[in-house]
Amino acid sequence: MKDQTLMQDERSVFKKIAVCLVCLVLLIAIGTFYLYEKTGNLRFALFESMKTVTHIEMGIGGGISLLFFLLSFLGAILSLYIIITLVSIFFTDRLKKNLAEAKLMKEIVSLKDHYIVFGGGSLGASVARALKDKGKQAVVIEADNEKVTELNEAGILAIEGDCFEKTYLEKAKISLAKVAIACLNDDGDNLLVTMLAKQMNPRIKVIAEATYDKYVEHLKKVGADEVVVAQEIGGVYMAKMASEY
Repeated sequence: MKDQTLMQDERSVFKKIAVCLVCLVLLIAIGTFYLYEKTGNLRFALFESMKTVTHIEMGIGGGISLLFFLLSFLGAILSLYIIITLVSIFFTDRLKKNLAEAKLMKEIVSLKDHYIVFGGGSLGASVARALKDKGKQAVVIEADNEKVTELNEAGILAIEGDCFEKTYLEKAKISLAKVAIACLNDDGDNLLVTMLAKQMNPRIKVIAEATYDKYVEHLKKVGADEVVVAQEIGGVYMAKMASEY
């Protein structure tokens, strides 16, 4: 998807350059025609038109002047390409970012009785995709910008931010959320975010992931309604598949 977007941007830049070149040639042609009508000297008319339009000083005699003009002209085209490319990239990226933020805010405003996924890693992303497939409203809070971008491009609502900062939980409208799912990489982090979620919305149901069995009881004590040991479930499922052979 990123490659397609990049190709589209490149084509857009080349189109702009082509338009500029066509306009440049037309101006030179018009100037040449006008001066030729006045002087009757085609060579003089052409060189004077090129000099006037491109602002490149040149004589009208000898191949050196023509070579100098061509080098200067090609240099001007290269400079034009660089300027257009930089300006296009800057404004295109800025526009895309603004549109993405506007779309994100619009989707966040409509959230109610939704699911909040803490962590956009492999497990969190998998949970968010499964909820999306079931037609559930879900928002992921993830600190990694690249992961947030990947989730948003996949059509999953994701907020870039720290799961332990109340600002981002409020942005995800935790007060109106139905369920919170703690999928962070560290059991201690899942414990802390469970406490924070319950503190900000006592009615919310919390499902937390634990790597080690010893954290199951700790998570339940701080408010987790359900605790899942993902590795254990994965092991049981793989053993079940293996036993079928």
